[in-house]
Amino acid sequence: MTKRRIPRMAILRDIQRQIQRQKEEKEEKKQLQKEMFRQVYNRPKEKAFSDIDQLNMDSFRAIPKSVILDYGLSKAALAIYPVLCAKADFEKNNSFQISQENIAFYSGVSESKVRRAIAELEGARLLSKEKITEGTRHFYVYKVTFYRRPELEANEQRGDAIYFYNCIIDNGIWAELKPRAKVLYLTLRAVAKQDIELYSVIEGEDYGGDWTGVNYDDYIRNRKWDVCDISLSKLCKVAKIERTNLTPILEELERYKLIERVGEWTKVYLKPGRLLRHKTLTSDLNSKIEGKQDKNSRYVPLAERLASIIWKNKRIKVTPQKIASWANEIRKLVEIDGVSIQRVETALDWYEDNIGGQYIPVIESGSSLRSKFINLEDAMHRAGNV
Repeated sequence: MTKRRIPRMAILRDIQRQIQRQKEEKEEKKQLQKEMFRQVYNRPKEKAFSDIDQLNMDSFRAIPKSVILDYGLSKAALAIYPVLCAKADFEKNNSFQISQENIAFYSGVSESKVRRAIAELEGARLLSKEKITEGTRHFYVYKVTFYRRPELEANEQRGDAIYFYNCIIDNGIWAELKPRAKVLYLTLRAVAKQDIELYSVIEGEDYGGDWTGVNYDDYIRNRKWDVCDISLSKLCKVAKIERTNLTPILEELERYKLIERVGEWTKVYLKPGRLLRHKTLTSDLNSKIEGKQDKNSRYVPLAERLASIIWKNKRIKVTPQKIASWANEIRKLVEIDGVSIQRVETALDWYEDNIGGQYIPVIESGSSLRSKFINLEDAMHRAGNV
């Protein structure tokens, strides 16, 4: 029996097919590696609040008092402005990169409000941004205006700035404060006075009452607080915030020892007297902060926000019991369904502006927010807002 001979051309075609397969496998491996590199190097930097032992308690930014008192900025703009200053270089006005997601994380403001606040700061000529493209990656870099170290060193009179300490942001306190609390603290810092004689008596420090010599410089560097003697009603007018229901705002500032009320006076602290402890340092916005034992407590503000929207548009009052129930449903939306808190905040922002519109789902409870959340985001997509 003779062996069958394989034609030479068939052998060559088989070799060519093997070579082609090897090329395809090599290209596939190369593309896989490229994707892995892209995921690793293009992902945003992990954001996390610093625990107590990791904080730099002396780092600060010199914020012009005029920005706080004269520019008429919104609560959101005043919330993100110190964050942008803290992330910028203190020596030179160099461009720096920070994602809008991270700005929202550190300022406690939703991403949709961050975008509007950035535009507001640009309009006030306090901020400029530039879009950068690197391959398939697109991002913004920013320049923000504040008093930098060379300006401070060249000018002995620094009374037109407050030294805002970055530990307030880095520790997560700034993100925790309510919008009015942020504005009120900045305003208190801007209007509070330095009183070396009063400070010497209360703190037991002997500065000698010398407002021009070395003792005064030592007092300025090391003082813990200034004093505000303006009434709360006038203070709210200066800050352009509502006077009603101010007690919880003051209590919040006192809880972190950013202020201390003493009769008709207010001690305004430059650094917080109480800091947050974080169980874990994670980029997850849903990570729990130690001390909040009630699993639903962090979702109560979102439930209250929904209740406020419903009351404003439909005049339906929501009882505290319902608020608690809604907070539990929102917790399930976040922790079980995997929807981030910022997505919920963004959706509520949009719903407040568009409630009652055509093809917009009717949401009148925490459970309906959870069950109709995808429908709500679909409506946002159709409107071009996501």
